[in-house]
Order: sequence, then C-alpha cells, then structure tokens
Amino acid sequence: MTKFEKILLSIFFLELFAGGGGRLINVSVGPLSIRMILFIVLMLVYGIRVLATKKLVTTDYLYLKQYKLSTILISGIVLYCLLSTILGIAYGHPKGVVVNDFLRVAYFVSFFPLAYYISNDRFKIKWIKSILDIAALFMIVFTLSIDMASIFMKQEVYWKFYSWINEVIPGELVFRLNTTGVFYKGHYFLFFAVVLALYKMIKGNSTLVEKIIFFLGMTSIYFTRARGLVLALVFVIIFLIVYSLIEAFFVRKKIFKKPDFILSTKKLSHKLVLMLIVLASFCMIYFSISSTRVGDVQTEIPQVETKKTDKETSNETVQNEKPKTNQSTTEVEEKPFTGDIRVYFIKDSLHILNSRPINWLVGNGYGTEIGGRLTGIEISFLDILVEQGVIGVLLWLLVSLAPFYFYYGFQRKGERNYLNVGLLAGIAGMLLLTNTNPFINSPIGIGFLVIVLVIGFNKPVDYSMRGLKK
Repeated sequence: MTKFEKILLSIFFLELFAGGGGRLINVSVGPLSIRMILFIVLMLVYGIRVLATKKLVTTDYLYLKQYKLSTILISGIVLYCLLSTILGIAYGHPKGVVVNDFLRVAYFVSFFPLAYYISNDRFKIKWIKSILDIAALFMIVFTLSIDMASIFMKQEVYWKFYSWINEVIPGELVFRLNTTGVFYKGHYFLFFAVVLALYKMIKGNSTLVEKIIFFLGMTSIYFTRARGLVLALVFVIIFLIVYSLIEAFFVRKKIFKKPDFILSTKKLSHKLVLMLIVLASFCMIYFSISSTRVGDVQTEIPQVETKKTDKETSNETVQNEKPKTNQSTTEVEEKPFTGDIRVYFIKDSLHILNSRPINWLVGNGYGTEIGGRLTGIEISFLDILVEQGVIGVLLWLLVSLAPFYFYYGFQRKGERNYLNVGLLAGIAGMLLLTNTNPFINSPIGIGFLVIVLVIGFNKPVDYSMRGLKK
C-alpha cells in the first residue's frame, strides 16, 4: 500500500464521517460533490491496484464464505437499483433525480476497494476509529458553536449569521424555527461515535477522548431536537442490555460456574444498573425534546417572508424545492408540522402503490414524488417500498442484517472485543433511526454499513491468516 493510498483513504473517511451530506466542503465538478469525487478516485486507484496485483482482496482466501455472501448481496442490490433506475426513466420521472438516486446507492460499490485495503497489515481498523473520533470532535465543536450562537447572540446579529452560514454550506443544516439549536447531517456519524464511546464507558475502560465524545456529543444531539436520534440511543441501550444478558447466560455461561458466580454476578449487576441509569436519562431527554417540538416546523433555510435579507441566501434551496412541490409562497407558509408530515407521506405512498399492482412487487422506480417531495422522505423503508417494492425492501433488509450473521461467527470463535458489539449496536440503532430520517439509502448510511460489512469480512480473514479454524 502506497503513501498516496493511505492519504486518499484518510481523506475519504474523514470527509465521509465529518462532511455531512457531502457539501460541507463546497467543491464540486458539475453535479458531483467532493464525496462522489473521492469515491470515483478511490475506485480508479483500486482498479489500477487490481490490474497490477491481480488480487481483489487482501488475502488469497478469495472464496471465503463471508466475502462471497457480501459480494452477492452488494452486487444484487446494485443491479436491482439499476432496474429501479430503468423503471424511473420508463415511467417518465425527472431524469436528473433518477440519476442522483442511483448515484447515491452506487456508493455500495466502495465495499470492494475497502475490503482490499482495510486489514491489519494495510489500513488498520484502529486508524478508522481514530478518524471517527477526530470527526466527532470536529462536529461537536462545529455544532455547539452554532447552538451557543443561537442562544447568546442578539436576534438581529444571529439572523445575519444564520443567513451567512446557510449561504456557505447550503442544505447541510436544519434549524428549528421555534427552538434554539441546529441539526447537521453529520450528526448521524456523531451518533455512531457516541454509541462506541458509550459502550466503552459501560465496560469501564474508556479513554478521556471517548468520555468527551459521549458527554459533549450528547449535548450536541440534545440541541438538535431530533427525537429520532435519542430514540435510536434508547434502542441501542435496550440492545446492549439484551446482549449482556444473552452473553452472560447463554454464551460464556460463567455465571453458572461456582468459582465465578459471585464475581460474574457482581460485574453483570454493575453493568446492568449503569445501563438502566443511562436508559432512564435518555428517556428523560426524549420527553424533554418532545415538549419543545410541539407544533414544530423545521427548515434548512429562513422562510421567505421572515426577513428580507434572507431572500438572496435562500434562493438556491427555494429553487430546488419549488420544482418538487409546485407550491406557492402561501403553501410554503402552510407547511405541515413535522409530526403530521409522516402521516401524509404514508397516505400518498399507499396511493402510489395501489395505482399499479406491480408497484407492490418492484416499485414505481427512482424519481417518484411522494407527498410533494422527490428526495428526503423521512421514512427510508417507506421510500424504498414505493420506489423498489417489496423485493427492494427485502434486499435492503438482508444487507442491513448481514453484519449480525458475521458477528455471530465472532462469538463462536471467542472474538468479543468492544468494537464488534459497538458496531452491532450502531447497526441496530441505524435500523430504527432510518425510519425517522432519510439515512440508510444515502451515502452516509451506506458508508457506515459498508465499513461494518468490510470489518465483518476481514475479521474472519485475519483468523484464517493466523492458521485458525475458519
């Protein structure tokens, strides 16, 4: 592995983790964001590497079961997404939106170069974890700075700052009009960093950096007023409680052995008490946020009528929204509350699915307008069902649940480090979170899922290379 490849991968991961929706660094070539440019460069470099070495992965165990399964799943979902693209064009959906929908899911192909590079003797997993920590610290400073500005700045000064930051990074920030704070699209990866830090704290061997990430990261998440993130954290804690009980009673079984009974029971009790306290805290945070979100309307830009100075900085986003919704200015003002709009999406989705019986099976194709929107449907699996049908939903579920199959193999081999469990907890939280925010079918969610799949593939490879039973 060359120095250039290491630098490229470091930039690739840093931009993925900290770059939000891919436009934080406002560099683009036509419709391609910096994220897609880095993805294309990575694929080209990997292609050259494969031609030079004639190896697709980092080991000679090319037919390893996990690699074959991952390859089949990812190839299958990419080909099926290509079919959804063809359907979208055939049904006359906007071609630009159809192509963008496909480009987002094409990020799955990054599995192949990452499966090649990520290993103990090339780009190490611990390096990825370090980059995630750096990205989390950046997002904490970035978002909390905006949060503090919304609290302490005078209103007229804050509106100028508000207009300026939306102009610098359009579409990356979501402000709550009736509360302080901001949601940044990079909060998804901050969520995963918080989950990993939380599990290390529960185990009692966390570092100072991980403690900072957890406490300040939770503060940043609180100010987002995003109930989905907190609800996902509640689900993560429940997952960890269930996992701890299963591990104690059915995997290690030390709790049934007399010499270890007292010690094992004491450790398990301390861990469960701590997790229950954290669970209660998360529930309190959830209800606290809910009380501030009554009648809430969220926006990525200032409303047109609120301030005259906001008009110019809002032009780009407003122009993007108008073709999708065909709304007048009055209709924009009568935008549904965030709690009501999901019901509206569900009703419109059922109408689209029932318009053709075949839609339930294969979907209506990419570029389908749901509830006046072409992108950003809050319920990801509903979006997948409408555009790709039941077959698409099953494919996405198979890919999302594959890590649980891989990590079950780790348990059987005795590999129980915190990263395995933390990543599984992150996947569990992601499956809930993606039904409150458009996540899993975007490069942000796909990027995390691909990394977990790669680690799930490479861990057994490492066992094989050490001569242990696969």
